[in-house]
Amino acid sequence: MAKAAKAAGMEAPTDTRLEGDREVLLQQLRAERTQAAADAQFVADGGVLPVKPLFDDPFKR
Repeated sequence: MAKAAKAAGMEAPTDTRLEGDREVLLQQLRAERTQAAADAQFVADGGVLPVKPLFDDPFKR
């Protein structure tokens, strides 16, 4: 559709419905990338990362 609009000399419509969600997702991905780099550097310096459980067991006392 964008190609056809461009060929006709029209500007293609822009979908802005998810623009706020997109920005939040990008911020989250940047934070995860920064944390992963920090974790990698910590391990490279000889540190040991704590193992985080996948879920909390509701039956564990």
